[in-house]
Amino acid sequence: MSSKPAPVPPSALLSKLQSFLPQMEKQNQLLAHDLATGQASKYNIEVAEEDPEKQVIEMNFALSMMNEDSSSDDDSSDDEAEIQLKPAAEGMRDIRISAPSTKPSPLIQELN
Repeated sequence: MSSKPAPVPPSALLSKLQSFLPQMEKQNQLLAHDLATGQASKYNIEVAEEDPEKQVIEMNFALSMMNEDSSSDDDSSDDEAEIQLKPAAEGMRDIRISAPSTKPSPLIQELN
């Protein structure tokens, strides 16, 4: 008794993807047109806003390399995976992408 495979019914993800891709293509064409006509500055996210009172999110990143010690693989089980982070190079523990802000850091307040 042999059975032929049935076609897979369309999924919600596939339908969302099929509706999203044309929108993305349209926006890419709009971006390419704006770049060609010299309007690239409106897409620059590095430019500070005109309103100095507007809240912004400042993110600082540190780069490091993951070191998986091969000798610890024998001792640890799959449930207890250990990853050790080491700096990429000495003296490169914190790398700032932009100049430090002169604004005071906001305080986090817990509201009940």
